[in-house]
Amino acid sequence: MPLCFGKVHSQNITFSGNDVSLEKVFSVIKQQAGYVVMYNKQLIRDKQPVSISAKDMPLGEFLDKVLKGQSLNYRISVETIFLSAQPAAAEAPWRM
Repeated sequence: MPLCFGKVHSQNITFSGNDVSLEKVFSVIKQQAGYVVMYNKQLIRDKQPVSISAKDMPLGEFLDKVLKGQSLNYRISVETIFLSAQPAAAEAPWRM
């Protein structure tokens, strides 16, 4: 579950694209909302391109859709979005 802080609800994104890199999506966020996305390039190197169609979608909802299934979390502080890897799910204990 993404962690969100700050005013996310007032920023909306309009963007449509198929098989778009996360870098491109982050560029659109910066253009439209003025938020900078901070991340380690290795964190997104092997992530799948995304397909999304959004019209006046709140930033938090847009990020949720873009990052769904990517094993990434985000946190918003002031006008910066910080990406991090989702912690690995705890394995079920082995039973006899």
